[in-house]
Amino acid sequence: MSAGLFDELPKGAISEILVERITQAIIDGQLKPGDKLPTEVEFSERLKIGRNTVREAIKILVAFGVLEIRRAEGTFVVNAFSPRMMDPMIYGLVLEERSLPELVELKVAMLRSVMYLAVEKADYAGVQALKDSYVNFSRVSQQSPGDLEAVYAASADFYYTMGEISKNPMLAQLNNIVLRMSKFSRMQGLAVAGRQNAGLMGYLSSEHFVLLLEAIEKCDKSLIEPALQKTGEEWRRLLMLA
Repeated sequence: MSAGLFDELPKGAISEILVERITQAIIDGQLKPGDKLPTEVEFSERLKIGRNTVREAIKILVAFGVLEIRRAEGTFVVNAFSPRMMDPMIYGLVLEERSLPELVELKVAMLRSVMYLAVEKADYAGVQALKDSYVNFSRVSQQSPGDLEAVYAASADFYYTMGEISKNPMLAQLNNIVLRMSKFSRMQGLAVAGRQNAGLMGYLSSEHFVLLLEAIEKCDKSLIEPALQKTGEEWRRLLMLA
């Protein structure tokens, strides 16, 4: 059973423990979206800790996007998801040692989740946005194959757009995190491909984009796995060059 908000704190780094205690209270429903938190004085007196410690914990949770401070009103649990809530996960994943095969597996697994929701929720505007993104990638890869930043940006935009089509802000943000994590390796792969090939066209096949786009445009889940298989092959081919 989880500890109550004002149960005695265990020994340790008190500000970190208080962060965890408040977070758990939100998860358990003791604190709900929009609820006002007790004041610094109340936390300090009831938990027998310094006000500076309370203030530090509150600042951390505000920075994470979990709490918000309203002038002349107090501190509140936020009412809606904020992308900042994902930042601690970003740092943890970035600092975690990982291999390129594991990164490809993670990207494919994330894309699978995005695809199934996108196929279910795609509307006309979303499909058009994805088509526009595909057209832009094709143009950039054909006209400026040596501009690695432009090629990467056009490719990433296609996947960012897919995340938006899923209409799930948390999943879209996770998708963006995975894309950001893989940028360095992907850029290295593009650079090696450029040195091995007069142009990058051999490594810039848009076939997997076409398959992904077709699955979403037709709202056909049976097309997802073949598209993912082709996409995974393309990613492995490029990332393993890094």
